[in-house]
Amino acid sequence: MLFVHSVTKKESVTLREYYKRGPNTLVRARAHTILMSRKGADVPTISTYIEYDTKTVRQWIRAWNDTRMSSIFPGYVNNENAAKLTTEQKAEIAETLHTPDGIPQELWDLPKLKAHVNTTFGVVYESDRSYHYLLAHIGLSWKLPTPFDIRRDEWHIAKRMKEIRLEIAPYLMDDNWEVLVADETRVDWEEEVRRAWLPKGAKTIIKLERKKTGQSYFGTLSLKTKRHTLIPLDWQDTEHIILALLQIKKKYPHKRICIIWDNARWHKSKGLRKQLHAGQSLASFHLINFPPYAPDENPEEHVWKYGKENSANKHFTSFEELKCAFTKLVDNKTFDYKM
Repeated sequence: MLFVHSVTKKESVTLREYYKRGPNTLVRARAHTILMSRKGADVPTISTYIEYDTKTVRQWIRAWNDTRMSSIFPGYVNNENAAKLTTEQKAEIAETLHTPDGIPQELWDLPKLKAHVNTTFGVVYESDRSYHYLLAHIGLSWKLPTPFDIRRDEWHIAKRMKEIRLEIAPYLMDDNWEVLVADETRVDWEEEVRRAWLPKGAKTIIKLERKKTGQSYFGTLSLKTKRHTLIPLDWQDTEHIILALLQIKKKYPHKRICIIWDNARWHKSKGLRKQLHAGQSLASFHLINFPPYAPDENPEEHVWKYGKENSANKHFTSFEELKCAFTKLVDNKTFDYKM
């Protein structure tokens, strides 16, 4: 006797969906046939119940055993393979994904896309890769989004950046001034275990030092020379930032220095402002703050990103080795990042 060989739990859920809400009668009948056969109904019983002849029912069961879910969608339904989306349907999905009134584009994920395609067009692909191709076809790509604070004010940022550019324009033309963008970062190191090709039947052990450590850095990028300077920090606070600024002062001993940086509390502390007064250690400095919640406006952030991306996913036997690699990537190097 002829029965379906097997139906997975996932396939069973999909078949029930098509039996209840398939795009046409033929697709619903095919799904119903497989579900009944899975429950043990023979061909004559199925034929009588769904009102198709036994020859057709046998063909559907054999097709399921050969091609699984794709057999539910005959190529002659509406002159289009119902298991595939038409060009017009893909265009409609693209419009939906890019329309602010629908689900926000940044919140779409694979389960939501599957549900939308199934509910709207009655189409279910067997492979997740098919949905990946669909997303690529409609102009999306798999990448890490840039997180912005919910309090970010685009109008204020644009206004403030225009003011900053006007303020530093004379300094960029004056040889007596050096103009730097600056920021702090931290590089962390912890040994971790990842999957690898290992011998079968044998337990592989790797001994690790389970200790997490890190190093803070202060960096400046010259908007004139494009040269980057890296300074290790023992801590990110007013005291250590003042020490870092004194090192920058030694680098430009005969110039006034304009630094543009973010609104970290130690960048605006009373202790730091006191050192800016005439006769104090940082009197040659002029400090400007970027607008709040706008890290993307600071070219120094791009330097950190470059250094971390190019030192990530690599094996370092010690933290010193990681620090050395990070330093070589960004210290005293030129970066043409514009503000």
